[in-house]
Amino acid sequence: MSATRTPPPPGQAHRPDTHTGPARRWGRSPEHLHAHAAVARLQAQCPQVIVWYGETSGCYYLMDARGLHIRPSLEGLRLLVWWHVHRPHPHTGAGR
Repeated sequence: MSATRTPPPPGQAHRPDTHTGPARRWGRSPEHLHAHAAVARLQAQCPQVIVWYGETSGCYYLMDARGLHIRPSLEGLRLLVWWHVHRPHPHTGAGR
């Protein structure tokens, strides 16, 4: 026996999340507001990588051309972002 869902009435979108507390934005919960804000500041400093905070895991993530990097703390993520901004870039020898 399979359950069928009835579609929402016209003009009303289906809301799978029936969260009744404070408004959630992009799945971010209010108790993790500071972590998301800190990561947003880091993202603004280093736009060539993508950084985010995982609420479920409690870890900080950085994605770059080399892959996914996971750090357990904001300080660890800051060090990794600093390295991306300040690391020496190898010379390719182009134009020689």
